[in-house]
Amino acid sequence: MTPQCNLPEGFHAGAALETAANANAIATAIHAVTSLADTEREAMGKRGRELSQSRYTWPRTAADLSDVHQWLCKRAPQPQTIVDDQDLMMMDIVA
Repeated sequence: MTPQCNLPEGFHAGAALETAANANAIATAIHAVTSLADTEREAMGKRGRELSQSRYTWPRTAADLSDVHQWLCKRAPQPQTIVDDQDLMMMDIVA
C-alpha cells in the first residue's frame, strides 16, 4: 500500500506493506509479500481483517460522518477523524 492511500493505520497495525506507486517498487513489494512465510502472510491478513472490521464498517463510517457534520455545524468539538486541523482548505470551510 502506498502512503498516499491515507490509511496509515494499516501500516501501524502491521496489516500492510508500504510501497511507492511505481512499477519497480510494486514488483519489490509483491516479491516481499510472496517471500513471507505462510504464517506471516496469514497473520498480516488477520490483522487487516480485524482492522477493517473495527474501523471500516457502515455503522462506524456513518457515526464518523455524523461527528464531522456536528462539528461543522458547531454543535460538537472537532472529532478525531479530522486529522489535520491546519489544512487551510478545511479551515476556510469551517470559518
